[in-house]
Amino acid sequence: MNVAVFTADLHIAGHDLPNVSLTVTSSSRPPRPPSRRVEIDTSAVIELLALVDRGVTSVGAVRDMLSRAAEEVEEAYEEDRREDRLLQQPSFAQAKAPAREPQYDTRSVYVISSKSETKIVKIGVSKDVPGRLKTLQSGSGSLLVVRWTSTGGGLLESRLHDRFAGRALGGEWFDFTDVQDPVETIAKTARRLLKNARVVEFHA
Repeated sequence: MNVAVFTADLHIAGHDLPNVSLTVTSSSRPPRPPSRRVEIDTSAVIELLALVDRGVTSVGAVRDMLSRAAEEVEEAYEEDRREDRLLQQPSFAQAKAPAREPQYDTRSVYVISSKSETKIVKIGVSKDVPGRLKTLQSGSGSLLVVRWTSTGGGLLESRLHDRFAGRALGGEWFDFTDVQDPVETIAKTARRLLKNARVVEFHA
């Protein structure tokens, strides 16, 4: 069952009825033939009856006029529904912004120390740990050694820095002189931090 409500200007026998509210209820449910009911403003009904009473128009002419108006209302209603259905189709639907492809931080977290002082360590992150070692070595008077590496990228590095903030010496260097095995302590902490994180996502 479709119900459409419109405001229309009706014209009959040289008389105008402006802004008449028309409610058209139609149904095409089987097995019955299609049916239609038209309801109009009470004031418009009174005016139409007055015109019929004065002999200006006939009941048949009023019926035909209302039938045409109802058809126009139904056509407009169906056109609106067709447009709505068309707009809901994928090709006409509002384009959504493409989902951003996740980028996974594949950099390695590393621990570097000098060969002679194994308990003062640098905790950093790099895509190329050997290349990073060469860069650090060029600015160091002591021989540097990579003690440990792990997946986890910047997120793990940041969490390790936070975890060992009390040992920070500056420039990502940390003091583990009171720890028997700094690398084992860092590795154990890293394993705990990564326990529930299989991938680490970042946006550059």
